[in-house]
Amino acid sequence: MADKILFVDDEPAILDGYRRMLHREFEVDTATGGEDGLALVRGAGPYAVVVSDMRMPGMNGAKFLAEVRQLVPETVRMLLTGYSDMDAAIDAVNEGNIFRYLTKPCEKEDLVKAINLSLEKNNCLSRRPNSWSAPLRMAMPRKSASGIMARAPQVCLVRPRPGVSSPRSSESTSNPM
Repeated sequence: MADKILFVDDEPAILDGYRRMLHREFEVDTATGGEDGLALVRGAGPYAVVVSDMRMPGMNGAKFLAEVRQLVPETVRMLLTGYSDMDAAIDAVNEGNIFRYLTKPCEKEDLVKAINLSLEKNNCLSRRPNSWSAPLRMAMPRKSASGIMARAPQVCLVRPRPGVSSPRSSESTSNPM
């Protein structure tokens, strides 16, 4: 899957702003509304990340992202909205299984960080060979809280892309367990 990003919003001026703001860092496509977005997912996809507005005529963001999830489960989905409606957020999480919920206006730094984290997740989900991320399984079983031996969950080892600083580069890499 190419590292393409799709933005879906019913306001063309907002979409133009995303394209101008992010075209140097990412390959960005845009769609005005859920139906147009689904047509792009089917025709121009796959997309690594899909970012949708919540309130759009015809098909809201939660419904759109749920449809994207059905079509391409490994595509990472984010909601970017100007409204902080708790019910809408819950719908988006439950129906579309979104990775991030961001509010407008969103600073470029925050949006780029969220997209980069989404790309890391997408690379883990798609497990592409020759990718800059690779799956890593813990070989040793560990003891769960109930005392039952269990295998550690699958994790993904992520190496930063050349020229892109990792958002986790300042975090400690030691394991406290």
